[in-house]
Amino acid sequence: MRILVVDDDDNIARGLLEGLKKQGYAAERAARAEDGLWMAREFPFDAMILDVQLPDFDGFTLLERLRKSGSELPVLMLTTLGEIHNRVKGLDLGADDYLPKPFAMEELSARLLALIRRSNRQSQSELQIHDLVLDLKGHQARRGPRELGLTDREYRLLEFMALHAGEILSRQKLMDHLYGIDEEPESNILDVYVAQLRRKLEKGGEARLIQTIRGAGYRLSDPVS
Repeated sequence: MRILVVDDDDNIARGLLEGLKKQGYAAERAARAEDGLWMAREFPFDAMILDVQLPDFDGFTLLERLRKSGSELPVLMLTTLGEIHNRVKGLDLGADDYLPKPFAMEELSARLLALIRRSNRQSQSELQIHDLVLDLKGHQARRGPRELGLTDREYRLLEFMALHAGEILSRQKLMDHLYGIDEEPESNILDVYVAQLRRKLEKGGEARLIQTIRGAGYRLSDPVS
């Protein structure tokens, strides 16, 4: 899953990015509210971690503008402000949860996973499509009893497709999810990852779950009969 961190404190942001990556998340940072708002609108993140105090305008204003643009991106607000009315204000503006500083990475990770599951209408930590099961907390996947042994990017691609099972996902949307703004992957890398995923998914002779939709992209769904 891909997380956007909007925080101007270099030390806190660095710790968040490192902690999230250790937990299996892909994470990117914006140090200014304007940059965070643009990134949230332009790229397919699964959730945002948003600090209240930012140098150009505050997190409340960012959140308000984000929701007015129609975005339903799950937002976890971080705050050092102790007053209950500030927490209520964030929730009223559309925040999904808040976490006061200081916090433990384990709690932040658990809250993020809960937000993402709710946003995708998943009540459990496992996601199942046909005989494919993804452990969203452990970042592992299996086909029936067989563990797939995916790399980090393979898992992230499969997880994103599974969270949007049945939808046709464009090549650009999938690439935006896999790679950061400053990365320049090879033009055919998505085809390589899809081919690798298919080999692992179908290694035991199982039916194909990833369909190519000519001219549109890819879709993960039950096997086509």
